[in-house]
Amino acid sequence: FDGDDLVRRIDDASRQHRAQEAEQAADLAPFARLTPREAEVMRGVVAGWSSKEIARRLGVSPKTIEVHRARIMEKTAAGSVSILARMAERAGIEPAIATAIRPPRTTRERH
Repeated sequence: FDGDDLVRRIDDASRQHRAQEAEQAADLAPFARLTPREAEVMRGVVAGWSSKEIARRLGVSPKTIEVHRARIMEKTAAGSVSILARMAERAGIEPAIATAIRPPRTTRERH
C-alpha cells in the first residue's frame, strides 16, 4: 500500500462504520420510548407468547398485558406483531426465552 491508498481505505472503513452505527441507532429508536415493563412484555410478544401466557408469567392480568401491547404497538408504530418481531430482530433485541420471565411461585412453592 502507498500512503494515499492507506488513508483512502481508512476513510472508507470509518465512513462505513459510522453508517452502520447510524443504522443501528435508527433500528433501536422505536424501542427507546418503551418502559421497562413494556420492553419485557414486547419480548414475550415477539417470542410468540399469548397475552394470557405473558400475564401468567408476570403475575398480572391479561387485560394489563393487552394495555401494554397496545402501547407497544403505538410507541413503535408497528402495524402488526410480525412487523414488531422483524423490527426487534433488526434492532438486535432477543425475544423472551422460557426461563427469562418466570411464572409466579405458588403458595406451596414458597414454603
